[in-house]
Amino acid sequence: MSLLDLPDETLLHILCRTKPASIAKCRQVCRFLWKLIDASAELHYLIELERLGYVPPAQPRLDLTYNEKIELLRTHKSNWDSISTIKPTRYRLQTSSVGFTSTYDFYGGVYARGSTLNSLGSATRRMELYQLASVNKGTEYKQWVHEDIGVDTRDFAMEPDFDLLVLLELSEQKPIIGATTQGAPNIQQFFNVHLRSLRTCGPHPDATRPIINHSLCTFGRTSWSFYFQIVGKYLAVMFLTGIDQQDENHTSQLRVWDWTTGNEVTYVDIVSAQSRSFAFLSDQLIVLPRQVANTGRSRSNTARGLGMLNLFTFDPPNGSSPAPHARHIATLGLPPLPDDVMSISNLSCRSDPAPSPSTQSASWDRRRPRLFELAPTNRILCLRTELTVIDTTRGQFAISDGTLFVPFMDILDAAAHLYKQSEPTEIPWDDWAQKTTWLDTSELHTGNECYVFGQRVVTTGLDTSNQDNDGEEDDIPQRRSIAMLDFEPARLSLRTELLDPQHEAILADLSDHDILWQTFLGEGVERKANTPLAIQTSRIRQRLTSAFYVMIDDEHIFCQQSRLGVESQLLVYSF
Repeated sequence: MSLLDLPDETLLHILCRTKPASIAKCRQVCRFLWKLIDASAELHYLIELERLGYVPPAQPRLDLTYNEKIELLRTHKSNWDSISTIKPTRYRLQTSSVGFTSTYDFYGGVYARGSTLNSLGSATRRMELYQLASVNKGTEYKQWVHEDIGVDTRDFAMEPDFDLLVLLELSEQKPIIGATTQGAPNIQQFFNVHLRSLRTCGPHPDATRPIINHSLCTFGRTSWSFYFQIVGKYLAVMFLTGIDQQDENHTSQLRVWDWTTGNEVTYVDIVSAQSRSFAFLSDQLIVLPRQVANTGRSRSNTARGLGMLNLFTFDPPNGSSPAPHARHIATLGLPPLPDDVMSISNLSCRSDPAPSPSTQSASWDRRRPRLFELAPTNRILCLRTELTVIDTTRGQFAISDGTLFVPFMDILDAAAHLYKQSEPTEIPWDDWAQKTTWLDTSELHTGNECYVFGQRVVTTGLDTSNQDNDGEEDDIPQRRSIAMLDFEPARLSLRTELLDPQHEAILADLSDHDILWQTFLGEGVERKANTPLAIQTSRIRQRLTSAFYVMIDDEHIFCQQSRLGVESQLLVYSF
């Protein structure tokens, strides 16, 4: 009995569990399979997903037929391919007559804007929320407001799929009795992490402990900033001090909790400001960029480089065992600088959305039904690289900056065999950086967050062209344009024109080759960060103040301005 003797239903069942690329090859084997595959809307849906760089969602939408799904996916692709000509939809934002915007976030299709209750305060107490309409999830536009969230919030994060709103409050600080040693902490600061419902702002029903308490010993002059990521049931918060990075007596911290139980899962203590950001690459692997200062005399490539990417993993504690420190399993090197360069590097990373829960935590999966979904590894790490080069003979310095775009798979492949390591392995740049891209982004503006989704990135810059999107003359020279970058290989294979980072720039002519360009793309660099990308630009058809930012998710790009006492709008480009 051959495979073709099986009932059609059995063959289709097998094919639906085959990789889409293999389905396309099976179609070419014989006329019987060609007809069978051509007649299956489900198989065509899977092939269409793969062409766009997506995978079948863990929670599929059951309200659509496969033919309807295919049509929506093709419209989605068409809109993305022509997004430079799409007219934005305008949504009016509420105007605060008393307080001012203090915090914001955009995640899972929801834009949240926090504000103070009066003009004298600095903490977020009021929150407006705007849910954008979504074809992917089948949801409508909604907006609501929490007039007083009840705590003085320093920063917040959210995950709409889980109806989760995380509020971070600095509740109290006390002097440490007997702290007289020079350089020792003299203040104990107490933080409350509130776990709320995004809809109601009440305690989250899935959180056993709606308030997680945490304290840090620090200094009276310490200023704080915070960095969040929510990965399934894990909540990670980086507590960042505003202390000089050369002072090793001062530490920042990364803490990871299971927010459903309130138990701590793991942590990383960070010496001073050597690391200022982090990203989960999976729910068991964390990357922390580490910046360095170069004296110009070291013979070590690691010591005289821009810095490094430190990889940490962890095993969740069992029962009441204390949370273990995350294990440092690898250090990925960045390209070395010339021997005589004295410099200070500044590295920060960003990647959205958070990785999907793995099989270890799949039993707790609250994602909403979708039309399409990103594969867990279909993401790019944006590593902002800023280098201050010091000329000691003239007493001068110069700043060079850009962004390195790293596909997750480059890092995951490098770390695949290292998870059980007890000591970190050093991996040179040439051995791990397979498909990276470096771009001069010194003249571009992205804001602090929400500018990357999967392998799409959005930014803005001055466009010196006098041509508008429709080819007509524009009477406002140097108006800002949105630049949309795409690094996804499946989508790039469908495009005829790609940008070459070694010979082209974004919204500008290629500038003089500064030290970072030479480091990543210069003639002597063996492993160049020159993987091509796709780019589209769209001129913003209104004047903007300096207080604006652009963001992106799986279906929207939008601009938002915040001006006290003046009506603000969201400009939403849907694709």
